[in-house]
Amino acid sequence: MNQRGQALIEMLILSSIIIVAVIWTVRLGVLLHINIAVDEMIEITHLCEIQKKSDCQSQLEKNLRQLGLTKNSLIVANSNNQSRIWLNATTSLGQQFVKESELKLGLTVSQ
Repeated sequence: MNQRGQALIEMLILSSIIIVAVIWTVRLGVLLHINIAVDEMIEITHLCEIQKKSDCQSQLEKNLRQLGLTKNSLIVANSNNQSRIWLNATTSLGQQFVKESELKLGLTVSQ
């Protein structure tokens, strides 16, 4: 094989490695973005639940669909000053999110 042929093969191998690295980097960035957005949505849902609003869970489900997440399971539990959310969802990339979150307000009213 001559030097031009060898250079062409080396260039193809190197460009393939670079393309794969770029794809994985972009995929990681998208997953981080989705993770941050889901955390924010869960926090908003906690506050909504503690304020005793009626459509908190449906709003969370709507926001998850807008992000392209398929909800596998969602459990929202609420007591007087405590809210718990368990979420299991799958992205369009096949990545699975499992989140468990709890918000407890330590507010007491004394008379």
